[in-house]
Amino acid sequence: MSEVKRKGDQFTVDVNEITIPYSSDTYGRRLEPTTPYVGSYRFVFERDGDDWRLVKDLTAQLSK
Repeated sequence: MSEVKRKGDQFTVDVNEITIPYSSDTYGRRLEPTTPYVGSYRFVFERDGDDWRLVKDLTAQLSK
């Protein structure tokens, strides 16, 4: 998580995830890391008793 904002009972959470894909030869051997990339996501959660409930996925707003 990189940022959490609270608005009333809802929490907006920004998540940045680093992914390092691996490649291999045709036999699945010689694994080697390739270029890493970052995925960014934005979700809105609210409390649901003792748990959290996903209310909205606002990830599309990040690309604007």
